[in-house]
Amino acid sequence: MEMSPLGVTEVTPDTTLVAELGFDSLGLVELLVVIEDRLDLPPLEEQALIGIERVADLERIATEAQTRAPLG
Repeated sequence: MEMSPLGVTEVTPDTTLVAELGFDSLGLVELLVVIEDRLDLPPLEEQALIGIERVADLERIATEAQTRAPLG
């Protein structure tokens, strides 16, 4: 993952964002903004980060946001 503070390049859905990738709370918010931009998602609430621990959790909130996004 190119944004990993620890420079980790291989991740799986079970990879933890804090312990294995080295993200702190600010880094997670920045990661969320990048995901929004790259996937053209509506702005996600920072509250969405509550309970986010693994890469799979990020995939889930991105997928949920895509389903809620208006078609256009």
